[in-house]
Amino acid sequence: MKRTLGLLCALVFAGYMMMTWASTPVGVTPTLVGRGTFTAFRVKSDNSAFKFKASLASGKENSDDLKSKASLEPVADFVVRTNDYAPGASTGWHTHPGPVFITVTQGEITFYEVDDPSCTPKVVREGQGYVDSGHGHIGP
Repeated sequence: MKRTLGLLCALVFAGYMMMTWASTPVGVTPTLVGRGTFTAFRVKSDNSAFKFKASLASGKENSDDLKSKASLEPVADFVVRTNDYAPGASTGWHTHPGPVFITVTQGEITFYEVDDPSCTPKVVREGQGYVDSGHGHIGP
């Protein structure tokens, strides 16, 4: 009986945590700019003003395969959108399936990462960029 009650309490707690994990955004207005599906690629720039290197693999080939050929299989969707935040807005706690590249074009945004035990605010100001790993955060 004690074991059953303990298991029931654990399940109720886990269910509550799952319901509160992704909270509802308030005061956030998203606008889709564009969306594109990409196949595997490798790109590199040695320009002295802008050095850049990136690759995207489907998981079916190893990174050496991308040197000789690119997969025609769709690998990822890239979405470009703007988000307008009203004063006092909140995105709610949430995650993303991959990284999100954020550019603040006006004002500033404050994020809190789920894995930061000190809950240190990360402030991103107008003209600055930020890479969100997708592991979980709340903003602005």
